[in-house]
Amino acid sequence: MKKRFMVLAVIVIAALLIPAFKGFSVSAAEDTKVETEVEDTATDLSVKTEVDDPEILPDEGEVTAVDLNPSYWEKESNNQLTSATEIPYLNTGIGGTLSSSSDEDWFSFKLSKPGYVRLSLCHGYVDSSSTYWRASLYTDQIDSLFTVNFAGNALDEAFSGYVGLDAGTYYVKVNDYYYSGETYVLKINYTASNYWEKEFNETIVAANSIKTDTTYYGTLRTSSDTDWYTFDLPYDGYVWLTFGHDYVDSSSTYWKTTIFNSSNESFATDEWRGNATVDYDTYCYGLKAGTYYVRVTDYYDSNLPYHFQVNYEKSKAWEKEFNQTIVNANPVNVNTYVYGSLMTSSDNDWYSFNIPYAGMVRVAFTHDYVNSSSNYWRTDIYDSENTSLKNAYFSGNAMTVMYSDPVNVQPGTYYLKVSPYYDSRATYRAIVEYTTTGSFDNIVYIDPDKETVSITQHPKSATVNPGQLAKFSVTAKGTGLSYLWQYKYAGASSWTNWTSKTTASIDVAYADYRNGMSLRCMVTNSDGDKVYTNTATLKYNDGVFFSSQPQSVTVSAGSSADFSVVAYGSGFKYQWQYKLAGDSSWTTWSSKTTAKINVAYAAYRNGMSLRCIVTDSKGNSATSNTATLKYASELSITSQPQNTTVGVNELAYFSVTAKGNGLKYQWQYKNAGASSWTTWSSKTTASISVAYSASRNGMSLRCIVTDSEGKSVTSNTAVLTYKSNLAITTQPSNSTVMHGELAYFSVKASGSGLKYLWQYKNAGASSWTNWTSKTTASISVAYSASRNGMSLRCIVTDSSGTSVISNTVTLKYKSGIKITSQPESTTVNKNEVAYFGIKAAGTGIKYQWQYKYKGESSWTNWGSKTTANISVAYADYRNGMSLRCVVTDSDGNIDFSNTAVLTYK
Repeated sequence: MKKRFMVLAVIVIAALLIPAFKGFSVSAAEDTKVETEVEDTATDLSVKTEVDDPEILPDEGEVTAVDLNPSYWEKESNNQLTSATEIPYLNTGIGGTLSSSSDEDWFSFKLSKPGYVRLSLCHGYVDSSSTYWRASLYTDQIDSLFTVNFAGNALDEAFSGYVGLDAGTYYVKVNDYYYSGETYVLKINYTASNYWEKEFNETIVAANSIKTDTTYYGTLRTSSDTDWYTFDLPYDGYVWLTFGHDYVDSSSTYWKTTIFNSSNESFATDEWRGNATVDYDTYCYGLKAGTYYVRVTDYYDSNLPYHFQVNYEKSKAWEKEFNQTIVNANPVNVNTYVYGSLMTSSDNDWYSFNIPYAGMVRVAFTHDYVNSSSNYWRTDIYDSENTSLKNAYFSGNAMTVMYSDPVNVQPGTYYLKVSPYYDSRATYRAIVEYTTTGSFDNIVYIDPDKETVSITQHPKSATVNPGQLAKFSVTAKGTGLSYLWQYKYAGASSWTNWTSKTTASIDVAYADYRNGMSLRCMVTNSDGDKVYTNTATLKYNDGVFFSSQPQSVTVSAGSSADFSVVAYGSGFKYQWQYKLAGDSSWTTWSSKTTAKINVAYAAYRNGMSLRCIVTDSKGNSATSNTATLKYASELSITSQPQNTTVGVNELAYFSVTAKGNGLKYQWQYKNAGASSWTTWSSKTTASISVAYSASRNGMSLRCIVTDSEGKSVTSNTAVLTYKSNLAITTQPSNSTVMHGELAYFSVKASGSGLKYLWQYKNAGASSWTNWTSKTTASISVAYSASRNGMSLRCIVTDSSGTSVISNTVTLKYKSGIKITSQPESTTVNKNEVAYFGIKAAGTGIKYQWQYKYKGESSWTNWGSKTTANISVAYADYRNGMSLRCVVTDSDGNIDFSNTAVLTYK
């Protein structure tokens, strides 16, 4: 991208020029073309060459001798737009002739994607330099894009200029200027591209939408053509144009570019010479975010291609046009960079700034180099009454920062005006220096485009319960930010770096000594700039808070049980309470006054509840959760799972009964032949169901029962067995169908894991053949004359390998006719041939077409139409004619097709 305060770079691009093609003329300057090799790669049937983003225009190929052997020909009569011959392939020649001096040949073509085209034409030789052929390009709204003339004695293929077009339908008209009946060959040379203008874009409301920092191409077709483009700036910044074009052998201006705002106000015009051989950059223009336009017009007429790019840099430091008057002044801050350019000799740039306290101001000024010692810029400082307080002049070749004389100011609003002394659009940088100390030596300039570090959200103080995490966070903006938290304990005087806390959000674990601790975060950007957050404080609530509650216990009868409680802090006193099963109130257990207690076995204590009241040295107290004491009974299995045999596809059920406390169940299985047990994670209840699966035949099962104390007992083993129930429930049936029809057969069977294999035996055969492609319960058999009288049967096999064979059925074909495809109504252009067709199945089929003219009531045999597919030549009296076909087979069966209608448009 373009950099500030650098001499504008010139990017040299060699433009290869060849002489203009002989034998044609257009209304603009002679056409030239830039040569570059582009590989032909067919992307679809209508476009043979596609370059999506060309840097320069592709060459259509070397100019060759006239080739009068086109791939396609015009279709007469095509002497008007509505009967235009469609060009089937772009970049391929189509031939034609003008049959008379009044003949016109119209062609149409479609562009599936935006791109650019040029017409070329070659023809038979005429011994005259006069124009004999003219080709005109039109939109589908018959708007003329250009007309190109072709001379009679031209021996080479001649080309028009380029034109950028959107996707759509277009037309070419070829007619004569002086008449010749010689053959011509027309070619639509097309390259797809999203980066060419799309005609018509001659007004600001029809401007083509473009993106910044992207190269676009266009041509001015005539001296009155204008190309408009529109682009958006998402943020304030500055832009400049890069412009280049095909070579014109003249130092005159051939193109002009102008930038407009959305109010159609222009603020920058640049001119471009014809013989410039490289792309040039304009100066920079500061703009607000918004919509803008570029207009390209001609100065001298040339239809050669040009290309340009709107370059854009986001910036807060640039002026924002229009700021030519004091009322439109751009607000700026003192001691802060501002960049700008004076676009014309009458342009002025105004800026406003505020002074909070009495002091002095002066202007620091520098700029891009101008090779002259003359003064090119003048600055004035104005007060709010529009009175100039101080001015200064700045020469073009000064390469250091220059300063105006200082002026004393009181609090208020002031203005800086930058105006031209001699005209230069070079970029300048101005800074209003402001001091209250009487010295400018220690002023630090601010660059608005340099992102500094700043805190947008400070950490907040936190008060939590003892034992809880405390959370602190900071939000900052800047580039390459890093974080380092610091802490200071209650009563400490200095901060300590918390080297393990280096993220924007942190957690602080509980520690009693952290009560009252202060925290802050130091945020640093990639330039090393630092900023500190406000201080946050961590506090813990007063009171008793438990870190461990007493837990319920189940022990064996005769065993003692332990209960305990843990609280945060020190100096606690403990008092346990109990409530026997069935009691409604708590009893203080005077002998239980420690954090951990042991409860001896007593049968009446089964189901007893316990809790602890903890009191701190300040008299704060808290009551723990309630825990329960239970005694476990003896674990045993009272009912074992049993072996089970079920039918295929049936559920199998298994169950176990046990006694004990808090019982849990876990079933295991072992498939037939397996050596180890597998835990069945989804089977965790006393009774389970097992879904059918062939792999489970012979499977063993058992259940592990566990009580609340963790004791376990394993049940006996039970075995699952499946009994087969294979049977055919529905037999296949004989089938008699028409010639050409599919025949269908099916079988139904009960059983598990069924597989099907059909067998056939042709008429007269003695053995069955496996039909390996027919392995489903239902099959279709395609028509074949050899299958008439065929026998079929199906072998059904279940998962156990048991098989059963179905009844035998027979396939027979009956004679007759079946129309499988009917003729359809057809609408064609006048002078075109219409086609009708029919398809029929049967033996010895014959066809006889009949017709009935519009308004007639009876059918007439069309003696010459005795085939399945017919063509009907154009005749005006056939418009609205009805047609049908009579189909007869070798047995004398007759069938009539549907009626089709012929219509001309």
